[in-house]
Amino acid sequence: MADSSGKKKPVGAMLTWGILSAGLYAAVFLNVKPIMNYFTAVDGLQMFEKFIRASALVALAIAFSLIYGNFAGTFWEVVGIQPKKKEAGKEGA
Repeated sequence: MADSSGKKKPVGAMLTWGILSAGLYAAVFLNVKPIMNYFTAVDGLQMFEKFIRASALVALAIAFSLIYGNFAGTFWEVVGIQPKKKEAGKEGA
């Protein structure tokens, strides 16, 4: 599929990122209790173990952000919505 400029639309990439995104959301929503227990049960843990769990939570948030962000970006590209291009020589606000 190509747009008006003749550039091929990334439908395959959109589907790949969409499936990965849906799979990640499904995995988290279907395993809410174990995930919540892992990230919130910190009583009696050593400082390093708390650090590892906090790091894992941050890594999970970054993974969600990257995977869903790639899906959303390719989705809008396939739909045909592009950011407005700045004119040369104009200073932006």
